[in-house]
Amino acid sequence: MGCHFSSLLRDFDTNVSKYAYLNHNNFNLNPSPVVVDYGSIRLNGGTVVNVTRIIKHEDVNWVTGDSDIALLKTDPMKLDSIHAQKIGLPQQDFGLGVGRIVNISGFGWTDNYGPYSKNLKYGSAKVLSEKECKEGFPQLTEKQFCAGDFGLGTTDFCYGDYGGPAANWGILYGIQSTHKNRYWCGLPKQPGVYTNVSQFVDWIKKTITNNSDNNELRKLTSFN
Repeated sequence: MGCHFSSLLRDFDTNVSKYAYLNHNNFNLNPSPVVVDYGSIRLNGGTVVNVTRIIKHEDVNWVTGDSDIALLKTDPMKLDSIHAQKIGLPQQDFGLGVGRIVNISGFGWTDNYGPYSKNLKYGSAKVLSEKECKEGFPQLTEKQFCAGDFGLGTTDFCYGDYGGPAANWGILYGIQSTHKNRYWCGLPKQPGVYTNVSQFVDWIKKTITNNSDNNELRKLTSFN
């Protein structure tokens, strides 16, 4: 099983596709069937590495999408090209202002009910207000945010993009998580819902520290 898209933090890989993790439950979160394909703008065209450990957030809620985040530990990667680089984290509890632009990308469906894209697609989405978000996704929590064109629904992620980034200036602010209907996307007043990464920075650092055999990794200097 491969991950369509994710974001790289040292030798850990953040991935928050709750639908992938529903599938992973068939393996009792055994990482052996899971690989990461990275370093290419074409689907299945990059370098493949094995996932050696999967750590999902202990408070994840499959119904609301709350705490929809996990870490994947992989075999070593070469993050030295224009297509494969590390990404930074925001400060814990950073306030993502309404109207901020985030860049999203993925290989998911290009229309409702498919097909998948063979090439990496990307776009820019505007962070929406809590009021707008709850109109399309009433169960929104403080650990989530919405982004898109509220009245038009023209820029959005779709099925198969889940786990992909919402980033800007080299910082990972959000992770593509869910919709009111996970098979429908790009609809007016039903914006995409993202995991708010700033609410989990402390958890990410703690989890990496507690699950790493590398003393240098424990210092987490790249997150300061």
